[in-house]
This record gives sequence, C-alpha cells and structure tokens, in this order.
Amino acid sequence: MRKFAKLVLPLFALLALGYYGYTRYQNSSSLKGVVHQDATSVIKIGIHDIKKTLILDALGAPRYYYQNLDLGNRTGDDDGKKESIGKGVEFMPYNLLFFTMPKVEHTVFTVFKIYDFTEFEAYVHNKVTPKLDANGITATQGYQSGVFKNGSIAIAWNDEKLALAVAPRIKNSGIADVFKELLVDDKTIPSTDHPLLKTIKNETAHAVYAADGGVATLTFNDGNAFLKGKGSVDFPFAKEVTFPSYRNTSLSFHYGLNLRANPIREALLARRLGNLTFFEKYNLDASEIAKSLDGRLSFAISGRTVQNDTIITYEYDDNFEKVARKTVQKRNVPAAYLHLGVQGQKLKSYLSEKGALSENGIFEPFPLYQTTLFEQSTGAVFSTVNDTILPKGKTSSYFFNLQADFEKLQKDLDISHTRELFSILTNMRIQAWHVDEREIKLEGTLNAVDDDINILSQLFFGLRNNKIIEPKEAEL
Repeated sequence: MRKFAKLVLPLFALLALGYYGYTRYQNSSSLKGVVHQDATSVIKIGIHDIKKTLILDALGAPRYYYQNLDLGNRTGDDDGKKESIGKGVEFMPYNLLFFTMPKVEHTVFTVFKIYDFTEFEAYVHNKVTPKLDANGITATQGYQSGVFKNGSIAIAWNDEKLALAVAPRIKNSGIADVFKELLVDDKTIPSTDHPLLKTIKNETAHAVYAADGGVATLTFNDGNAFLKGKGSVDFPFAKEVTFPSYRNTSLSFHYGLNLRANPIREALLARRLGNLTFFEKYNLDASEIAKSLDGRLSFAISGRTVQNDTIITYEYDDNFEKVARKTVQKRNVPAAYLHLGVQGQKLKSYLSEKGALSENGIFEPFPLYQTTLFEQSTGAVFSTVNDTILPKGKTSSYFFNLQADFEKLQKDLDISHTRELFSILTNMRIQAWHVDEREIKLEGTLNAVDDDINILSQLFFGLRNNKIIEPKEAEL
C-alpha cells in the first residue's frame, strides 16, 4: 500500500499541476486579440468555468441529471445519421468576451477565432448566407460582411477572425468602422496587462462585467445566482430615496437617478428616451418629458383590480341602418402603479396637449390596460387602479432596489407564457447603495426552487422540458 501511494500520489500531483497550468494558459490566451483597444466595457462569460461547475454538480446529483437528460431512453439518432457541417469557428471558447465601443451606442461586439477557414467558408455558404438580408455578403478590402434579415445582427470576417455586432437595429455606420479596425487594422488588446482585461482575468466568477472604475460579477450556485459589484460614478446618486410603499407587492422597483444633481443627466435621459420608437409613434417629445422629471422612478404590482372595458360592436337596426352598440365588460388586471418624480405639474398638461390623455385622464398610448394618470406637485402616478390613493413614502439608503416574489407575481400577472419560468424561481432581490460620495456597491440574488441543484441546470432543464427552449446548439 505504501509503495502504491508513493506511485499514485505524485501522479495525481503532476496531473493537478498540469491542469492548473493548462487553465492558467487558456484563461490568459483566450482574452488576447479579441477586444478592441478602445473598448469602454467588457463582459466575460467563463464558458470553461461554467462547464466545470455543471460537471461537479452532476457528480453530486446524478439522479437529477439522469432523469432530465433522459439517457436511458436514447437509442441514437432518429433516422440514421444526419450529415454534420463543421463551422471552422470556436463558438464555445474558454472565455467568451463581449465589449462596447464609445461612439457606437446600444451595440455589443464579440470576436471569435477561426481555426479552419475552408470549413468556415462552407459553413457560411450553407448556413449563414440564406439568413442574410437582400444585400447578401459585401466584400470590402480585407474582410467580408453581412447583416441578418432580422436587422439586429451584423457579421464580418477575414481568414482569422469572425466579428459580430448585436444591436436593436443595425443602422450605425460606426459598426463598419469597428469591423475594419478589428479585422484589418488589428486594433485589439494584445496583453492581459490592459486594465479591463486584468480585471476580468483575476475574477473567478462565471460572468464578469468590467468598465472604467467598476466591476460586477455573477456566480451560479446551487439554488441561486449571486450578483455583486462596485464602481465609481461621475455624478452622485441620492444617498437616501423616498419612494411609495405598497403592501404585499409581488414586484417592486425604485430608482433614484437624481437628475437635479447635474443637467447632463437630463440630456442623457432625453437622448435615451428619444431612441425608443414608442415616443416617436405617439408624437411625444422625449426632451420635453425629461424636463418634467427629477429622476425618481418607482414601480409596483400589488394584487389585481377590476376594470370596465367598453366593447363597441356594429349591428343593423330594423331600417337596415348600421348602429353602434356599447357593451361594458368587466375584467381582472394587475394592480400596477408607476410613480415618476416630477418638477411641478408639467407632465399631465404636456400629455394632454399632445392628445395622449383622454378627458378622464386615461393614458391612451398604452393599449393593454386602462392606465390613468394622477398628478401631484412632486409626483405623477400611472395606475391601473381608478381610485388610486397615494401611499405614504418610505425612505431607503438604496437608490436602486428591485424585488420580486415569483409565485405572487404569476398570480397577479396571470400570463400563461411566464408560468413555466416563474415556477422554477422563488424570489429575486437586487440593490445598490452609496459607500461614499463617488463609490457605489451592488448586490443581488436570484433564488430557484431546488437548493441542491445549480440554478443554471434548473433553468435549462425546466424551460426545455416545457418546450420553451429547444436543446439544440445555437447557430448564427
């Protein structure tokens, strides 16, 4: 036995040392050459670490994984063998990185390394080209590019790298500039000594977000996901926020942006609101709305309420003339309250001028429920409850606070599409507060029903078994 131990223990030590060296090398090399040197923020998804976590979880709960993977009923492919088309790209690298650029708003970029260009070209021809818009593939000096039919994904590649841009709508010419700099000019970060890469390299969480002066991490554990972060801010948030407090809420949220602290924030809010098609559709000026707000926002769902809907139908009378018939129909809807901090009673008068409010104060652009606007000198409330009584304020040191009870929320919303997801989760809490004048901290948890199984597995198998997602490898 002693002789066996002398042989086996050094072998295990050697294997452990080799594995440690391999992971150190892969963790470092996967970060190089895939992030633009001018990136303002980086997100790292630790693919290898997630796989390792789930393997260890499966070893600790083999019965759960056996039942959900349904290994006992698998007899091979359905009809035989389907031809597998290689991609030539490493879509599941050791670490997957996303980054943002300063002059390209609302857009996230990522870069993949091509290990077999011939195979990749065949993949593009067979799988990608049919999904592109009418312009197809555009050849530019040094790289090729295309935009998907959905208009939210653009791709570009040379013989070494594939770059992707994801945005609500691909329309910014700056995306083409970034593609050129990545693929032709090689303006990528070559070393992990760069502050952003150094930050995400040293963090061991499954997902890491790093920006100038701040970092946030997300870790997937048995039964929960844990979020934490810290960062510095240019303009202080309110150290204390007073927000309306409702009882027995299934969802509550408040945010104190503190627009009065700096006019730059008001301009930033107006620009971001202006990017929403909702305001353009209803002829509302986002900058005018921003002028009315002081930055306090609160939202709550607490139970259900009854609304009267007027249904108009048309019939023919005895003289064969078409007449309108009005029928009042009662329906249960969520009791929802959206509070906006306002500077004077400007919001209601502006919305009335634009025809967005009916004579009864109902906000016409919101079609799902009847939403009435109530306004006071310091606050405006959009509510589905007609006889809304403003509750007393509650003061908190959290300038950001989001909480949800998913069992209650499902009862309040009564939406069939959320039932499967909410049955997997129990509750959520995310909060942010000031440490000092310029530093903030962030912390939160998302809890699942089973404390002994990793939350990622619970979400994946739960949604897959209810056919919300298909167990297929994602393709471009």
